Amino acid sequence: MCRPTADELADMSDSGLDISLFLTNQGEMKQPLASIRVDIPQEMLERTRPAGSRAACRQT
Repeated sequence: MCRPTADELADMSDSGLDISLFLTNQGEMKQPLASIRVDIPQEMLERTRPAGSRAACRQT
């Protein structure tokens, strides 16, 4: 069986298929390559703040 790409896995999962067969728990964590600054309108920031807090996104 060939290994699906990350996008293919996402599509499979989105359609409700069980993708656990492809998850081996042998991946490795890598440090981020860079950080970026993005200017976001205040209204959008207020709507996304709860999700950003859960994802540990730093807001400056």
